[in-house]
Amino acid sequence: MMQQYTVIQRRVLALGFLLLASMLSILLLEPVLDMYADNNRQIEQMRDHIHRFRHLQSVAEDNQRLLDEWQAFGSVQQYLLDGRTVGLVSASLQKLVKDIIQQANGQLISTRTVSYQEQDYLQRVGVRVKMQADIYAVQQVLHELESHVPLLRVDALLVSHIDPRRSRLRRIRGAEAAGMVEMQFNVSGYMISPGEQP
Repeated sequence: MMQQYTVIQRRVLALGFLLLASMLSILLLEPVLDMYADNNRQIEQMRDHIHRFRHLQSVAEDNQRLLDEWQAFGSVQQYLLDGRTVGLVSASLQKLVKDIIQQANGQLISTRTVSYQEQDYLQRVGVRVKMQADIYAVQQVLHELESHVPLLRVDALLVSHIDPRRSRLRRIRGAEAAGMVEMQFNVSGYMISPGEQP
């Protein structure tokens, strides 16, 4: 049988049930809320890791692309002049030209450095050459320069006939310098730009 509760008793009983329900919900919801907060922290950490990994992946891809370029460039490296500075490369180019002209029995009159603009990763290095030789020596010099490795480029070629009485070779060879020409030309090659060298 049901007992009749007074209004105050019912209110106290209702407040008791309300407090009991609140306590149970707090006790049951607190672990769920903690678990939810932990999950949110883990999600944020994973997002941070994913962001870092994506960044590392893009850096790795960039590094791989640069490595591939340098490896491809390594096969081209043999065709470039070797040296750390433009001045050193220019000096070695002048010596090379002098040696080639002397081997062909020509006479080197002068050399001077020609400056060029930097192009991408390469710097063009050149010298202006003035020489005297007979036509066969000229042919040998030009052939040697243009077939040389590293690659050399000959341009701005100017050839003029020499009066045999004025030739320096006449005094050197002790013979008449018939068929002599004076030749001026630029010889240039490429090196890795000083700022791009490893």
